[in-house]
Amino acid sequence: MEIDVLGIDLAKQVFQLHGADQRGHVVHRSKVSRSSFFESVRTLNPRVVVMEDCSTAHHRARSFQSIGIEVRLISPQYVAPFVETNKKRPQRCGGDRRGCRPAHDALRHDQVG
Repeated sequence: MEIDVLGIDLAKQVFQLHGADQRGHVVHRSKVSRSSFFESVRTLNPRVVVMEDCSTAHHRARSFQSIGIEVRLISPQYVAPFVETNKKRPQRCGGDRRGCRPAHDALRHDQVG
């Protein structure tokens, strides 16, 4: 299973991972605890990780970048369209890859205020 884009819903204790291949087909869904989060993502080895830009996202992004994973952060105002409440419809992943949502890179340590 090769994951092109891994969408991550960051939370306090349990993180949701949603992986898609190059064609956008869902190939992975899981919930992971805070303690196993980094190792789970490293094991999946996605090409790109997409997360909502929040207070911890830049720190996590730098951790992923240090092991060679590209990270894209999506502004919170653009995350709502990705939340699916109808479980019969497949979830979407990597909207910034399709060019429909602006995303940006993580801040480096020297950029953090």
